[in-house]
Amino acid sequence: MAPSLHISAGPDASSLEPLAVNHDEIPLTIDSPNFRGRATVRIKSFTGHDPEGVEHHSDCSYFNEERRRGITWSIQIQGRFLGEEEVSADDILFGNAFERSIASHLPYGTSLALQFVKVVDPNMQHDLYCDKPWAFSPFVATITHLNVQRLEKEALTSSSSAKDDFKVEGYPAFPTPDSSEGKNSTAAKGTEGYTVDDVSALVISDEKDDRGRNQLANRYKDSGLTVDASTLAGLNWPADETSGDKEAAAARRKLLGADAARRQKVMVTPQDVFTADFCNGFLDFNTLNLNLPFSGGLHFDLKKYWDGQPVNYYCKNRKTGKIYFVVSFNIQDMEA
Repeated sequence: MAPSLHISAGPDASSLEPLAVNHDEIPLTIDSPNFRGRATVRIKSFTGHDPEGVEHHSDCSYFNEERRRGITWSIQIQGRFLGEEEVSADDILFGNAFERSIASHLPYGTSLALQFVKVVDPNMQHDLYCDKPWAFSPFVATITHLNVQRLEKEALTSSSSAKDDFKVEGYPAFPTPDSSEGKNSTAAKGTEGYTVDDVSALVISDEKDDRGRNQLANRYKDSGLTVDASTLAGLNWPADETSGDKEAAAARRKLLGADAARRQKVMVTPQDVFTADFCNGFLDFNTLNLNLPFSGGLHFDLKKYWDGQPVNYYCKNRKTGKIYFVVSFNIQDMEA
């Protein structure tokens, strides 16, 4: 039997609410002084718990299209980072943290496994052997697909809640292939409801240079930020799918986020709406089998090593430690 999962999310680990898995149409609203937004989780062949009154969906159309072939799960989050006028892209982190030691439960081969993980996410830092283990990466570098839309400051002046935000002119619809609005979201342009990589709003000027090419925004003129022309050119993937490689923008964005000194100069404002799809096909939730990429078939049966703690995904500030949001995966019954 497959493990029975309970998925929840919220502004911090003490304020979690049940999340409806495979229900893009009812994302969970997260509203706090640090973050305003919404989140959904998709799990292929889901067998876990649903919030009261929510119909169980074992799958969703997200997994059916070619652009997500091989993906087994996804966390999609959309919203604004609040609390400061600006925060550097280097200071917004995403990853896992645990409340007690997991050292005695780690499988033989963990050190080798981490080497393969670093191939996928070279910016990840971790300490899995301390009393409260953790593994974090810069948000802009580790997220699989990331879109940023910058709103007009004036448009947000009357907004006092996350739900107010969603009604603001220019706020992108929540991407989903299950509705016309979600398919046509500005965060999913040309992809029929799948988050499209485009972080150009963070660094690119609205105006082109005299040769018609993307150029750095004026606010970075004296910052020391340098980005090569090919990276700037590839940060926003064209809406017409035939006119560019749909993976190129993701690669350019990860290249932009690969260097810590550069990330420290890229500034995120409360006007920036992030739409992020963190997804992969490494973990099968029906078997809890983890297949490591680029390892020649190395895999772990996680059921053997689970110590009863939930697996919490945190988004937090590196310098202040404040939490933006948490998505929690908890096993309610190992053999449901």
